[in-house]
This record gives sequence, C-alpha cells and structure tokens, in this order.
Amino acid sequence: MWKKTLLILFAALGIAGFCAVAALAGVEETWKSVRNVGFGCVAAYFAACLGTLVFPALGWHLLLRAENVRLSLFDTLRANVMGFPVNFITPSMYLGSEPLKVFYISGISGASKRAVLATVIVSKFQELVGLSLGLVLCAIYFAWNTTLIDIRSEALLLITTLVLAALLGLVFYAIVGDFRPTVRFINLLARLGVAKRKLARLRSRADEMEQMIRDAFTRRWRRFLLAQFLTLLSSVTLLLRPVLFFRFLPGAPALPLEHLAGIFLVTNLANLFTIAPGSLGFYDGGVTAYFKLAADLRVSDGHALTVVNRICDLILLIAGSWLIVRHGLLRIARGKEKVDLDPPRGGNPERAGS
Repeated sequence: MWKKTLLILFAALGIAGFCAVAALAGVEETWKSVRNVGFGCVAAYFAACLGTLVFPALGWHLLLRAENVRLSLFDTLRANVMGFPVNFITPSMYLGSEPLKVFYISGISGASKRAVLATVIVSKFQELVGLSLGLVLCAIYFAWNTTLIDIRSEALLLITTLVLAALLGLVFYAIVGDFRPTVRFINLLARLGVAKRKLARLRSRADEMEQMIRDAFTRRWRRFLLAQFLTLLSSVTLLLRPVLFFRFLPGAPALPLEHLAGIFLVTNLANLFTIAPGSLGFYDGGVTAYFKLAADLRVSDGHALTVVNRICDLILLIAGSWLIVRHGLLRIARGKEKVDLDPPRGGNPERAGS
C-alpha cells in the first residue's frame, strides 16, 4: 500500500512541477514554438527516441544469441518497448523492467530464466557504460567551455560524473576478476546463521548466474565489444534530439556543442536521480532552467523541447502498455507476480555455509 501511496505522491509532485515550469516559461509562447516545429519535428524526434530502444536491443540480441537463446530481433525490440512504461514509473528511468523482460523472453524462446537474466544484466551494464561515458565526456567539455556556472558547480559536476564512472569500473573489476560479490555476501549471511537453508539454494543460483555474466565479459569478449558499440549509439541519439528540434525551429541557429553537452547532462542526471515517474517536473524544470541561464537561448524554446519529448514519451507509453496487456504481462509489470528463476543445474547447496 505504501508503494502506491509514494507513487501517487511523487506523480502528483511531478505533475505540479511540470505545470509550474509551464507557467514560468509561458504557455502561449511554448505552444507557439511547438507549432512552429510541427509534426515533422515530432516524427524525427520520435525516431531518435526509438534509437535509445533499438540500439540497446541490437546489442542485447547479440548477447542472447551467444547464450543460444533463439528468437527474432523484433522480439527483442518488443521486450524493450514493453520495458519502457515500467522504467518510466520507477525512481530511475534506467532500471525496473528487468523481471518483465526475463519472463517474456524466456516464455517465447523456451530458454532458462537464469540465462536470460544474465544477458539482461550484461546489457544493462552496457547501457550504463554508454551513459557514463557520455556524461563524463560532456561534463569535461561543458566545464571547459561554459561560463554559465561557477567553478564550484563545475567541480561538483565533474566529481559526480567521475564517481558514477568509477562505480561502474568497480563493478567491471568485480565481474572480470571473479570476485563474486553476490556469492560472498550470501556466504557471509549464512555464516551468521541467517536463513541458512534458503541461502544455500540461493547461493547455487547466484554462483551459476555470476559465472554466466563473467563468461559474457571474458570468454565471449568479441561479441561483448560489438554489443557494447551498438549500445553506445543510443547515447548518440540522446545528443541528436535537441539538434533535430532546432533544425525544425524556423530562424533558429545551429545549437553549439556546449549547449548540446549541457542539455545531455541535465537530461540524464535528472533521469538518473529522480523520484517522480519519468522524471516529470525534474527533467522539464532542469532543461527549461538551462535555457534560462543561456543568454542566446529562449526559455519558451527550452520548454517546447521538453513538450516534444513528452509527446514521444506518451507514444512509447501507449505502445508499451498495449504490448504488455496484449501479451498478458500486466501482473508481472505491476510486480504482483514473482518471476522465479529456474533451479540450478549443478553445484552443492551445502557449500553456502562453508
């Protein structure tokens, strides 16, 4: 019950924030900018939004095939589209849809849920690598060229992005170095006498899962790198979105690279550290505030950019929700049905307490 209450509270906060931003930016001026860019801009912008689902799906599909999971590329893309509404309502727009993807892909392919989950984890890691790389590069370029923020804000921005990159580096080191953090943590709990029998079974599953993930990084590293390259392209489509918007805005000059880096930072940090569904209010307020700080940008254009983005979000929300209902996955998407992993194929459960 408390989850629903918090979701409603955060959604109301996001809607209030969005309305406040609209009032400050000027509703009439914003809609004038939206009308000026027209349906052509929305179509091109939507294609760029699809890129953030298509390119990770291509990389994920390669990982699935490496695990002998046989399915079409369209099925992989469909799983990503279904995952969008689930990610949209979670505190971070980059996590939340993993159980839904595992259940769907395993159901249509007949592959073990554990094998599918291993590919989902590796794919999600690759998405975060692409995001972190983009954040670090944009933060360095923006801090070097901008005069919009003071030196302390620049330092904080650089530290935040570098910490995110360092955390991902630690995760990579733990996987490749066969540190097995999940298994070690389970063993620690078992030694403390916490649910020893249940942890014994869980340990065998975690052991096999971590081995699958490590194999994707090490034994199949060529396919891993190709999947990583494809996933990196999704970050490029994020940079292209404001370029497309200003391309369709009559009389607007080309957007300088400094502003592209700044908008990329605001957008992704808002999506990463938000509490409202779809970073509603946070993303809109952040981008609009950035346009207000820049002397060569209009506030109404900044809010119009977020409105076009929300139109594309709405299209993807409708498409993803329709697919979820059509495939009978609503209970999984709402978290009302547990996705149990398959029993382990080998290993001795009693090793958990050793």
